[in-house]
Amino acid sequence: MCGIAAGAWIVSFDWVRDSVRAGGWVHELAYELRDCMQRHGPRLGRLRRVEQTNPVFHGCTFFFAGAHWERHPDRTAICELVNLGGGTVLSQPPPSVHVVNDSMMDSESCSYVQPLDVHHHTWIVTTTQLSQNEGKHIIQEWGKPPVLLNWLFDSITAYQLQDTAPYEWDASICQ
Repeated sequence: MCGIAAGAWIVSFDWVRDSVRAGGWVHELAYELRDCMQRHGPRLGRLRRVEQTNPVFHGCTFFFAGAHWERHPDRTAICELVNLGGGTVLSQPPPSVHVVNDSMMDSESCSYVQPLDVHHHTWIVTTTQLSQNEGKHIIQEWGKPPVLLNWLFDSITAYQLQDTAPYEWDASICQ
């Protein structure tokens, strides 16, 4: 996924084998992975990098909520995916919909996020392990449910932000 997020060539093993046989690198195009999970993420990511257009998470901010990340990639790896895709990870929760701030500063990247943008282009990302109380608190504070981590992964593999509705946290998935 890091390769897709970064816009690198994603090729099959046949490319390595045929390059060895040829005694040098063969052109990647015939070996580029296509239809990654019925998506064109590898190609789209590479073309956006070549054409120098905005990456998949350009202008997006993320906050990772909950403490239940044991069975998932660690937060550092997930932050790397977001950064490679052009997004920003907040070290503190975004301001509540009940709080009016002039601006919020992310201490790690020193980027300012205006409050109006926060709720439109910021996602609270979590795992299915979020408790009912935590999930309800997020909905109450930020006016929308958190999205599950799979939304982030599927957005990368498609190299396009996915509709969040199928990925929204729901109290019925709590253990």
